[in-house]
Amino acid sequence: MTTEEKIKKYFSFGIIVVLLLILFFSPRGCKDVIDGNAETITIKTDTVWAEVHDTIEKEVPVLEYKYITLKGEQYTPGDNLDTCTSRFNKVVKELSKRTIYEDVIKLDTLGLQGTLTIKDVIFKNQFEGKRKYISDLKVPTITKEITITKDAEPVRQFYFGANIYGDKDRIQLVTPGILYKDKKDHVYQANIGVNFDGSVTYGAGLYYKISLRKKK
Repeated sequence: MTTEEKIKKYFSFGIIVVLLLILFFSPRGCKDVIDGNAETITIKTDTVWAEVHDTIEKEVPVLEYKYITLKGEQYTPGDNLDTCTSRFNKVVKELSKRTIYEDVIKLDTLGLQGTLTIKDVIFKNQFEGKRKYISDLKVPTITKEITITKDAEPVRQFYFGANIYGDKDRIQLVTPGILYKDKKDHVYQANIGVNFDGSVTYGAGLYYKISLRKKK
């Protein structure tokens, strides 16, 4: 082997060593932007019961007046003054009586819990004041649990590495290079090959992503 061939051989070998050192000691996976991982947002379910206590007064309208002729001995005048006085006092007593009606309705539908109380007071054969509606309710406020998973935003990425080729006896070729992936997942490759005999080759490549999953 001539001196020129030795220099060429050692020069090529030195280039390979330098490239290998750069490969193993350089930061891995250099990128122009930081990768974003898929983000999961969870909204928890909770039920808060708001207590509502309220009293509403409402005028009860008169639908109609209708006078009915009462029949019976107790409703007709008599010749006996004491009997007439007794009947009169009985009527006055009935008219002066205050009667309170109260109806409690339990609510357990449409998400409501509690009671609705209707209260009426009858005096002198008519409503006294106004009808009262007294509510004692629990109204739920429900929040549902929703999990939203956001896919990572596409980013541009750079990779630096190398391929080594050879046979069972020796390494024949080292091809350091870079890969660039754009936001559409297209990969571009550029590399340089250095052979132990001193020859240098250049290469470039383009790759497209193949999706094996069916689109929904």
